[in-house]
Amino acid sequence: MLHGARVGVLLVHEYPSTLSHVPFPATVQSDNDTQPTISMLDAQQRLHSWSIYWPQAMPNNYRLTDSYLYEEPQESWADGPFMEFDYTSNSATAHGTGKLAIREFKLKPDVSVLQVAKDGSTTAIKTDQDGLAQAIYVDGQWTFRNKFPVWVYGQRSELIYQKDGIVFWIVGDQRDGFNQNALLNIANSLQPLHLTHFVPAGIKNEFDVVTLLQGDVNGPFTGDVLAITPDDSGIGTYLSLVGSQQYQPNRADAMHSQ
Repeated sequence: MLHGARVGVLLVHEYPSTLSHVPFPATVQSDNDTQPTISMLDAQQRLHSWSIYWPQAMPNNYRLTDSYLYEEPQESWADGPFMEFDYTSNSATAHGTGKLAIREFKLKPDVSVLQVAKDGSTTAIKTDQDGLAQAIYVDGQWTFRNKFPVWVYGQRSELIYQKDGIVFWIVGDQRDGFNQNALLNIANSLQPLHLTHFVPAGIKNEFDVVTLLQGDVNGPFTGDVLAITPDDSGIGTYLSLVGSQQYQPNRADAMHSQ
């Protein structure tokens, strides 16, 4: 768990069997031309009492290509919408995906959300005396191979980070140089974006556009497995698959404590 937050990772030996019957989401990009758009200032005004954060440290060969405001259903674990910024390398020499994504959101106060990861794939950064980390680095992700989900190391990298009550999921590709330190540099550079009626420095006019999306869609976090615990709900911890329709808790996918 992160210090001062209700997010972190749940380590498992194998992919959860209760999700084995759920189709793994296809990595299909949404057609942005058919989605409504708003300005960055309008997006800020739709958030629930928190500010958009902007990275001050980004590799020179990466540029912002997409900004999203996800409007989650009322029963979701997020406290209102969440933002996502997708960056793409303009270098033809990218060895990996050439992508970097920053997703930022606020949790509802009575919900815990843990990413389900392979045991041994995570590093807790600056752990305190209670075992809570300032940040958590994740090496790899769940990938289907020969129709079976396996954990693949050495490609995707992710940093789970919290600042001023806002949770950040930052995803890059180790093959493009986004190791633990590179993601930490980006996380440590995050600052509130003070918006007025002008476009801030670092955002070109054509990128002062935020695409509105209802619920989650396929993207850089597709296939992530979440263990969600709504306190005092009587449901217990259940699993949700990012990029699919909201996976509602039931007897099939509930995780019961021993």
